[in-house]
Amino acid sequence: MIEDREMAFRIVLFYKYTSIPKPSDFVATQHALCTKLGITGRLLVGAEGINGTLSCPSSSSGLHDWIDYTSSLKGFEDVDWKLSEGNAIPFECLTVKVVNEIVATGNSSNLEVGDI
Repeated sequence: MIEDREMAFRIVLFYKYTSIPKPSDFVATQHALCTKLGITGRLLVGAEGINGTLSCPSSSSGLHDWIDYTSSLKGFEDVDWKLSEGNAIPFECLTVKVVNEIVATGNSSNLEVGDI
């Protein structure tokens, strides 16, 4: 848990439709990396891609290091990372999990990554 509520935070919002053959392996790697870099937030991972909002104290390079790593992965080279800053803690903890849909449509059974 982050204690200093007066510090500035970097925040990134993103989603990317791309094939992830083994979402549970991707989740394990991403959770370990985010934890190591001091990142909090929410990252949803599915066979169809990722969707998330993550944050890190502005005094740390953690968020940019995470973006650099993730951008180097096949299928993630052209993610539109939406960066911002804030003074309030956006997230107290980190959640990285496998989901059926990265954006809820209620109809994931008929959706293929190539259809997007």
